[in-house]
Amino acid sequence: MKKNFIFICRCVSAAILLALSFPAMLQADETKGQKNSVDIYKAVDAYLDRQLYRLNIPGTALAIVEGTEIAHFYNFGEAGPSGEKPALTTPFILGSLTKSITAMAIMQLAEAGKLTPDAPVQQYLPWFKTADAYASAKITVRHLLNHTSGLSMFSGMKHLAVFDDSADACEQRIRELETFSPSRAPGEAFEYSDVNYNLLGLVIEAAGGERYDDYIEKHIFAPLGMVNSHTNQGDAVSDNMATGHTMRFGLTKPEPDLPRPTGSTPSGQLISSAGDMSRYMAAMLQGGAVNGTRVLSTESTAELVRPAVSAGSMGVDMGDYAMGWFIENGAGELRIWHDGMVPDFFSYMVLLPEQDRGLIFLVNANHMIVNYSLLDVSEAITDMLTNQPVETGDMGGVFRTLRLFLLLLLLQIFGIVFTVSRVRRWRNNPERRPGKAVVFWIYIIPASVFHFLIVVSAAALLFMGMTRFMMLFLPDLTGLLLFSGGISFIWIWLRILLIFRKAPIGSKKPFSRQRRPDTAGA
Repeated sequence: MKKNFIFICRCVSAAILLALSFPAMLQADETKGQKNSVDIYKAVDAYLDRQLYRLNIPGTALAIVEGTEIAHFYNFGEAGPSGEKPALTTPFILGSLTKSITAMAIMQLAEAGKLTPDAPVQQYLPWFKTADAYASAKITVRHLLNHTSGLSMFSGMKHLAVFDDSADACEQRIRELETFSPSRAPGEAFEYSDVNYNLLGLVIEAAGGERYDDYIEKHIFAPLGMVNSHTNQGDAVSDNMATGHTMRFGLTKPEPDLPRPTGSTPSGQLISSAGDMSRYMAAMLQGGAVNGTRVLSTESTAELVRPAVSAGSMGVDMGDYAMGWFIENGAGELRIWHDGMVPDFFSYMVLLPEQDRGLIFLVNANHMIVNYSLLDVSEAITDMLTNQPVETGDMGGVFRTLRLFLLLLLLQIFGIVFTVSRVRRWRNNPERRPGKAVVFWIYIIPASVFHFLIVVSAAALLFMGMTRFMMLFLPDLTGLLLFSGGISFIWIWLRILLIFRKAPIGSKKPFSRQRRPDTAGA
């Protein structure tokens, strides 16, 4: 993710030149611009062909909108088991791109006078509370929109692994917050958390008088003609939704029946297609209206993307955050963007208002670590559109890094085989048995520390309550850690018993001067 650069506007001089040009020159410039766009789109396609193959991506749909029209469409791979390529109409799960749609719904209700962004959340949800009653009363709707409520990222991550499909699943997850203390005071700083937007979904229901799903379909999807967009997976599957895939050490696995956390729908579970999201982006670029249909005023649309707080995550500067959008003033021009991640889908959307252009990139596979490579690919495409240098390294190198972790298991297996072999040799050849000091410092301590660290790492994951979340988003490394942790927990004690009981120490001297101690395995 790129650092936050100073915004430099390059369009003023070009606009002046165009305004002063003769009609023939104007026409020639337009033709040249069209040719340049075609060349850029060819470069984008060629870049994606290379990187998606290296990342072992099953299927992709990418659309670029200029003004109100789709100027370019790219598809790759397969949408499902029948082998068809993703189409403009193929639904994908949007992940956190959902947040900007939820934010638009909030601003619609604000325009209608049904809510006030600066009002406390408890004005609409009187039952809402956290373990800190004072902080709960201070959290406003705007705090939720800007991720400055103080509610932690951790609480939102846990909810992504709760597969409750009841009608009040979202409310039940929010009521669980009464045992959580906010990580900071409301309004103090940015902390990204899905809980904020799940709360906004309940505010929409309370202020709008409709279920969240019904409101989104009626007031955003229908007016914009988003006919391949859905609020639940059942309808999307009937509409030929792409099959999601999880990844394990670079190998993809179809997950047609992966459960969904319906309690987190307002923050990351809406479903849409590249074609429908192009209409949504066009509405954002045109100030809330497209093809004669207005879903939001120009002023409210501008408010959605007005920078509100400096944003960062895990030490990475991502510019500013507005309402469901990150805002970056890059080296080229203004970028208004967001990415989305669920266990089996990735998404990325960016608006380039100076070009009157938007891009939507949808992928039917994901993995917590591969997600960063996909984000790098997305930013590289955006760099192409803004005439910035593009890094063309091998994105597939991430899999080689992931597979290195398999050495942990191989080292454990080697250690077990080596230890059993060594103890058998001591039993068969008592004269080769070392003394107590050597056994303790060479054979017991180093290997025990190694196995103890693995056990502690696995135990920490279990006690944090993040096991289900990590098994969804990082199944390979999480499964490896838990499996290796179990082996180490058993082997620490079994190894000690094996060494002392099967090969009892009989000599006070560790070794004769002519013989050096053998090196211990793990």
